[in-house]
Amino acid sequence: MNQLTEQQHHELQLDALREVCRKRQLELNELKLASADAEKSIHIRRKAVEGKLQTVQALQQHLNRMSQLLIDNAARVSYERDYEQRQQYYKYTDPSEVDAKAFRPLSAAWRSYRGVIVSPDGLRFQNGRIQSALRALAGAGFLCIAFNQEVGAAVEPSAEEGYYEFRDEIMLLNWLTEQGIKPIVLCTWVLQSSWFDLLDSATIWYDICEHEDVLWGMDASARLKHYDLLKQSTVVTYSDKKWKRYAGPRKDAVYLDSDGIGEAVIRLSGSLEV
Repeated sequence: MNQLTEQQHHELQLDALREVCRKRQLELNELKLASADAEKSIHIRRKAVEGKLQTVQALQQHLNRMSQLLIDNAARVSYERDYEQRQQYYKYTDPSEVDAKAFRPLSAAWRSYRGVIVSPDGLRFQNGRIQSALRALAGAGFLCIAFNQEVGAAVEPSAEEGYYEFRDEIMLLNWLTEQGIKPIVLCTWVLQSSWFDLLDSATIWYDICEHEDVLWGMDASARLKHYDLLKQSTVVTYSDKKWKRYAGPRKDAVYLDSDGIGEAVIRLSGSLEV
């Protein structure tokens, strides 16, 4: 009888332990579910925070751009005023005469080339595109002279036959005039017209290679000059398909991607010959 009672007692204890384990397992499962829900909630909130941070960053960038635009607008003079000031500078600044020694190789040889192509000071961050195009055209038989403020002399030759760089626009203007040269002018910016409008005659190659905010901005006179260049230019090209709309009525405008521009301009070179 005592053994039976003891066995029953052990069974009761085991039943009690099983019940405790069952409850603990239920509690553990509930905790796991609660933890999963919490992790999911944290993930959702983290994503929401990241989204708001991105929005804040985008707004900050927009604010920075608008602030810079306000600064630029405050500092911007009108196209007409800037054009006039530049022309006064080109006309009346004493160039201390043309450096005959520096230009002597060009004076003796320019007639033997297919034409003289000049790129005046303009959008300097586009210098890579301009230099690639002119180096290729130099290889195709043109005398190409590109602006580079870093060169030491008035005009310097390069390793490529027919490709030169210059740093003095007044000196080059005087040399072109003295030699009676009708150059091909690679124009990438409307204000460059203040320089080449002083030439007796020129063939204009208008290369549209930036957004309108950079090329002419909000100035009505500068925009009108853009349309004037479209009419005046013998050749019109653009660097990005997005800029095709700026070519407007020039249905003959040519797309010249900066990648591989060398081969492309050689195909175009026949249109540039005077």
